[in-house]
Amino acid sequence: MNRISKYLFGAAALALLAGCSDEIVHDDNGNGSVTDDGPGLYIGVNFSLPGAGQGTRSTTDGDDSSDGGEEIGTKVENNINEVLLILARQNDNGLIAYTIVPEQKIIYSPGAEDVKPFYTATAKFFENALDDYYADATTVPQPGQNRDVNVFVVCNPNNWILDELEKAQYGSTDWTNAHSKVTVNGQQTEGVIWSSGNGGNFLMSNSRIATRQIPAALAAWDNYTTEDKCFHLSDTNGTGENVIDNSAAGNGGAIDVQRAAARFDFRDGSPSDTPDNTYNVVFLKDDSNKDDTNKPVVSVTLNKMALVNMTNACYYFKRVSANGLPADAQLCSPEKPWTNGSGGNYVVSYYNGRTGYTIPLEGNYSNFFNYPFFNEDGSIDNTSIQNGDRWGTVRIEDVLKSTANDASNTYKIWRYCTENAIPAGSGPDQSKNEVNGNSTGIVFKARINGNEALLNESVDESVKDLIRTLQNQPKENTPLTAPLHDTNTDPILYSFNGLFYVTWPNVVKAAIKASFSYTVTTAGAIEPEWNRSNSLYKAVFGDGGVGRFTWTINGTETTLTDTMEPDPNSPNSMWNTWNAAGRPADNPDDDNDSHDNFKKAMTNAGFTLYQSSNDADQGWGYYCYYYYWNRHNDNLNNGVMGPMEFAVVRNNVYKLAVTGIHAVGHPRISENDPDKPTPDTPDEDTKLYITVQCRVLPWVVRKNDIVFD
Repeated sequence: MNRISKYLFGAAALALLAGCSDEIVHDDNGNGSVTDDGPGLYIGVNFSLPGAGQGTRSTTDGDDSSDGGEEIGTKVENNINEVLLILARQNDNGLIAYTIVPEQKIIYSPGAEDVKPFYTATAKFFENALDDYYADATTVPQPGQNRDVNVFVVCNPNNWILDELEKAQYGSTDWTNAHSKVTVNGQQTEGVIWSSGNGGNFLMSNSRIATRQIPAALAAWDNYTTEDKCFHLSDTNGTGENVIDNSAAGNGGAIDVQRAAARFDFRDGSPSDTPDNTYNVVFLKDDSNKDDTNKPVVSVTLNKMALVNMTNACYYFKRVSANGLPADAQLCSPEKPWTNGSGGNYVVSYYNGRTGYTIPLEGNYSNFFNYPFFNEDGSIDNTSIQNGDRWGTVRIEDVLKSTANDASNTYKIWRYCTENAIPAGSGPDQSKNEVNGNSTGIVFKARINGNEALLNESVDESVKDLIRTLQNQPKENTPLTAPLHDTNTDPILYSFNGLFYVTWPNVVKAAIKASFSYTVTTAGAIEPEWNRSNSLYKAVFGDGGVGRFTWTINGTETTLTDTMEPDPNSPNSMWNTWNAAGRPADNPDDDNDSHDNFKKAMTNAGFTLYQSSNDADQGWGYYCYYYYWNRHNDNLNNGVMGPMEFAVVRNNVYKLAVTGIHAVGHPRISENDPDKPTPDTPDEDTKLYITVQCRVLPWVVRKNDIVFD
């Protein structure tokens, strides 16, 4: 078995790789070495790229799906520093031999009309590199036929696959399962399958199995022992009866490769009549109790975003299967799109079906993900995006200053990501495994703003209180003696069914207003009437009455008593108990449960509570969060999840734009969220010189216009 010495690819930088052709070491029944000028077998391959910095059409061949459009490739994304060429048996991908082509042996050609620019890489194998293969009786062709081998091209290889090849013997298939581990450090966005170093290093490998013909007899290789007379895997070889044509369309020519990473782009999708990344979400009501969109009360401004659940391992070679599990997976086969829930297949991610990886995951998230969305106990509290200590958090304004990737200068390149596809479920619901514990997503952080223009209009004082609190302002003619500074003592904001309130007394007042009416008898007595089935009333008072309350009747504040007894388990009763205790913060060492009881009663009734916090960039204020799970094969039905709908697949660009936000998002503190996500929450809610022609498939465009309801 011939192989490249492992030491050449250990801790050495890629610059060392570029000069490694001075001496190539192999192990074949003992150690030996051969210099670059020594005897060998030469094979040629051409490979073509979209063209650094040139526009590339975002279509793919065969069954790969694409949304059309055009991408502009960047030099970093298209750069080729070296090529690993692997020859394998055609029937089972058993290893025959492999070699590296260093950068010095890769020559650029500009192409011609209707011919893409291409590179020519020339690699050298030892003269005995193919001995084991030709001695293998199972590979003998039929009389008069040539031999078929599978050719694999890996651009910009790294240690992980080279280590696998170093261990492999002739005929081994384990190398096809080689994978890379991707580690990150805080907001570090580079990994072993992509890097901006050395002019750009994107790991690329076959998009499809490439079967090519080689001579039937070992002796024929005597004709290909010099670099200028190499055997060509993408062109015609020999003359007369000895012609071997590897140029024919369909089973020859260029060997297509694709990037092992995906890319996320982002643009500001907010309305043109609001500030950047800002969306109006709460409005005053008109006379028909509908939103008056001309009078927004509350808006949100997206200021940060974070990638979550990025898998920390990735196969070198794409594979698909009927259900997304490794068994019976087809190596380097195309992804087939789903139509009306049928006819497609699943991309197989590295962890699918492995021990400890369950659907949904139950703990051990850090074993599988960089930037895990959930804490190890399955909880979520959004503090990661607050401090940037667990998730891949970035400021949106920084992303929008990054490299533009289209002619309109709209979408900006955000970051790269590993592949993550979820296997099918059982039975008819094939998509039931697409859940928050397993899918890759993005968390957006937004500041909640009040519309100060309404402070000068005739609106309810509770609305003005809300706006002043959000803007950290004092009440009119009142000095600001206590600005926002403490999560546990600052005013709490309450949201229910799209309505927004500051302080619980204002919620109580709104609930009474929505359900209480009265008549005055001729004797001047007040006869109350209650609509106790009103949703806000039920959420505040439960199955009981309101107790004593003050109401303005005929211009006079009047104290009334509801004859129905209060519900002791209602949110209002729990708030009164907590308030009477001095509103203590949560203290595990304290026997006072009023805080926890209050929070549980509120969220069980459907209230979302927002407490102030201090953002390192934005300062003290009220913040909320939006969770988006990346769509890959969108079935355009937001009520039904489809197969492969939520996934990240290699060599795709996911172009993101938040084009609508219709509610204030999730709170930072998970116990304040009646709709907090859980792990099972569904997402819907080597020594040859060879010339190989390998075309890097353009990024496949995926446009995701995100709407938060």
